[in-house]
Amino acid sequence: MATETAAQVLARYERKAKRVARVRDQSQRAFDRGHIDQALLDHAYESTFLSAVSVFEQFLEDLFVSCLLDGSGIRSVKARVGFPSASVAWEILIAGRGRRYVDWLPFKRTLERADVFLVAGRPFSRLRNRPSDLGAVTEAVTIRNAIAHEGGSATSGLKALGLSHLPSRRRHPAGYLQSKVSGDPALTQHRARLADLNRIARALASKTDKQALRYLGSERQFRSGEAPGRGTYQCVDCHALVALTSKYATLPQCPRCNLGPCLACNRVRQSAYQRS
Repeated sequence: MATETAAQVLARYERKAKRVARVRDQSQRAFDRGHIDQALLDHAYESTFLSAVSVFEQFLEDLFVSCLLDGSGIRSVKARVGFPSASVAWEILIAGRGRRYVDWLPFKRTLERADVFLVAGRPFSRLRNRPSDLGAVTEAVTIRNAIAHEGGSATSGLKALGLSHLPSRRRHPAGYLQSKVSGDPALTQHRARLADLNRIARALASKTDKQALRYLGSERQFRSGEAPGRGTYQCVDCHALVALTSKYATLPQCPRCNLGPCLACNRVRQSAYQRS
């Protein structure tokens, strides 16, 4: 059986994600027409969100196996060790775990696994230095946990996302998911969160890093002394360019800014760079 490409994995994910969104929309219309009550609508929002995160996690697993078998079709993606089949790759992934499944979320677990099995962690490392994208996945997991596990840290995690603007009786996962995104009164949190997962899935499955940029948020700044990998970096203050030709090379103090020590504490000030 031929290995699935990343494009095929993404297409299956998007079909499933659309079905989840369709159930949510049908439930909302039924509520608006008075066919179901608030309790049933709340259940629909929570259950479809759980399904959406589950579908996304399955996408991560399927894409990872595709990359392990060098069949993804994504440029510069290569397994560190060759695997003859998906079944062998799967046995290696679950070895020593005592269970027949692998957790891919929180996303740091996927990144850690990618660093072990895939050269430079690609394509999953595309998210590594992008706080808004990592944050979107982390918050989706937080909401999932609040739905699946009432009370304790799961509930406190949801509160951290912001419930104070909601009526007291609506300060729960379903109430949050039906609430509107700040600045866009037509967009619910549920719809926005699913759109983020869809966008990130497209970024991970994109054939090239350049194509992935269409879907990714801004990359964080890098400081002098960091080793962010090969590439050209631009000083955020004076726009001078610095080229790193080795993945182990570190960013220097900007040669043009020539920052001296802080007058207050005498510490050397670090230059800030953006990938060019």
